[in-house]
Amino acid sequence: MLDSFDVSNMSILPLLLQTGYLTMETGSLLMGQPYYKLNFPNYEIENAFQSYFVGSLAEPNSIKISGEIAKLHRARLTNDTAIMQQVLNSHIAAIPYTNRSNMEENYQNIIYSVFRLLGAEIHNEVHINNGRIDTVIVNRDHIYIFEFKMNHPAKVAIAQIKEKGYAIPYLSDGKPITLIGINFSKKKRNIVEWMESEIV
Repeated sequence: MLDSFDVSNMSILPLLLQTGYLTMETGSLLMGQPYYKLNFPNYEIENAFQSYFVGSLAEPNSIKISGEIAKLHRARLTNDTAIMQQVLNSHIAAIPYTNRSNMEENYQNIIYSVFRLLGAEIHNEVHINNGRIDTVIVNRDHIYIFEFKMNHPAKVAIAQIKEKGYAIPYLSDGKPITLIGINFSKKKRNIVEWMESEIV
């Protein structure tokens, strides 16, 4: 891959590496073959790549990312939680009630699946010394800790995160942490309350 210098027939990875959009982070040998870990040199290039270039790299016949998904993807990269909430509300509202259960776990899995498909580092049911975190999203420059409730105020969810110290295992990362409490309504079958608290 790294010795592909034929400009008339160059695959995309060598091109990105040689033009500086990717840098070589580590290299190692595995069973006699070289393996390299590539990364973006800075957040600005990563954001530009995710926002503008990914679509152009897709095969012509591949399904295009919908405007809603692209919007959520940009919101995650720019830490725009208001847009995250808006898109998640819209997405959940579009799912027929006959196709899903009306339980907290169902909404948790919907949110997990959406962000997982976007390539986010997301974890459900994270066990720590003092409890179990519903969902954690780890961005390059930010961490989100979610607690979900069904028919209970979002402030109860925020209080639980703080009381049980769900953020403590992530403090050493040195990233800003946003605690997000979400209240789902059994009657309305959607998010009815979204509350945030910041740990900087």
